[in-house]
Amino acid sequence: AFGGCSNLTSMTIPNSVTSIGKWAFEGCSSLTSVTIPNSVTSIEWGAFGGCSNLTSMTIPNSVTSIEDYLFEGCTSLTRVTIPNSVTNIGEWAFKDCRRLASVTIPDSVTRIGNAFYYCSSLTSVMIPDSVTSIGEYAFSDCSDALVIFGMPGSYAEQYAAENNITFYDINAKTIRDASVTIPAQTYNGRSQTPAPVVRIGSTTLKANTDYTVSYKNNTHAGTATVTITGKGNYTGTKTATFKINKATQSITVKSSASSVAVGKTATISISGAKGTKSYKSSNTGIATVTSTGKVTAKKVGTVKITAMSAATSDFNAASKTVTIKVVPAATASLTAANQAKGIKLTWKKVTGATGYLVYRGSSKIATIKSGSTVTYTDSKANTNGTKYTYKIIATASTGNGPAKSVTTYCVARPAISSVTNSASKRMTVKWGKNAKASGYQIHYCMDKTFKTGNKSVSVTSAGTVAKAIASLTKGKTYYVRIRTYKTVGSTKYFSAWSPVKSVKISK
Repeated sequence: AFGGCSNLTSMTIPNSVTSIGKWAFEGCSSLTSVTIPNSVTSIEWGAFGGCSNLTSMTIPNSVTSIEDYLFEGCTSLTRVTIPNSVTNIGEWAFKDCRRLASVTIPDSVTRIGNAFYYCSSLTSVMIPDSVTSIGEYAFSDCSDALVIFGMPGSYAEQYAAENNITFYDINAKTIRDASVTIPAQTYNGRSQTPAPVVRIGSTTLKANTDYTVSYKNNTHAGTATVTITGKGNYTGTKTATFKINKATQSITVKSSASSVAVGKTATISISGAKGTKSYKSSNTGIATVTSTGKVTAKKVGTVKITAMSAATSDFNAASKTVTIKVVPAATASLTAANQAKGIKLTWKKVTGATGYLVYRGSSKIATIKSGSTVTYTDSKANTNGTKYTYKIIATASTGNGPAKSVTTYCVARPAISSVTNSASKRMTVKWGKNAKASGYQIHYCMDKTFKTGNKSVSVTSAGTVAKAIASLTKGKTYYVRIRTYKTVGSTKYFSAWSPVKSVKISK
């Protein structure tokens, strides 16, 4: 009647109609809906074949048979309601209904022909126990996920088994109704398979009896997926997730030194780091640190060096702090000079020092509590010819710095016994002998402060105790002093100067 009416979009069939004939709407490609009244008792072959835009159909309960080819090629059909009055579903009735996903067959149906051939989206069919005949190709080329629901022991179960189609007990409960609880995990480098707690209502289901579990993306930190598949009395699947938290990096931080003198370096190292290493100083004025962990001390004080390992995809960031006390540097110079009594030490002031420790040999002989004091006289170092070794250590609240050492010899100063005008323009100087000396040095000048005009004469024998000095100026007064020296290797160690004596050259 309406075959090939390509512009027909909808149709309401009047109550006076009792039958829809063969191929009545065949090829009505724009038809999307049809209302069929209960007065219709038969719908003949291919009545809606090729209605490619027809999306749904409700068959009235006055119809007893779905005839052959009735909806063949209805490629947009997604829903069809089959009434309880239908006893037969004919050959190729829904062939090529590619969007039809599920069908419920009523208990009235006893025969299903090759009705659903090439329904490629069909995943669920409910077949009652009343069905005793199903065509060989009834569900050929349907979805690979097709499941037939029916009663255990029914013809539907037999058919599913013969055609390698999944069968579920129609009375089975669906796992989709379950609640799933899965505890969060922490990354450990291995696949995480925490057991889910699966409940339906107040019933806790049993793994491998009521369901099976599979895991995905369950090794690294992030969100893992769990698929729970019903088993036994339970059907369907349910997807749940659980969190894999990042692990804590277990790092160890070591310092090559807990204290460092100003100007010196130390090294910070990290072991066990998973991410990129970096370092930070709490006070770069006290100490700096490089990207490789090299610490350079700048100023006396206490500094914290933080060693860090950056976060990765599986590990949280980690850091540990080491404390380094920067102590004073060694003094830049230290000298020792013989005095009339003892040996005087003189050193250069150390920045940041609050005091100094003075050692003779291995014995501490003085504690100086001022960073500005830079001399100390060891009055007990009086043994003529004896070697003495001293060291100075700068101190601060952060600790003691490195030592600066000096070695010297005690050389007793001589005494001038006489200075005489022994001949024309000549004077003779006499002094006491120092048997442990290597020689003597004589200074003479007309300035009694010895600031200008100094002249020097060396005597290279310890046994010589007199020296005549000529070419003096008549009428002038000369001031004379003498000191002893001891030569060790290439170094001369001098005594303090003797008291000054004077003589007037009158000849």
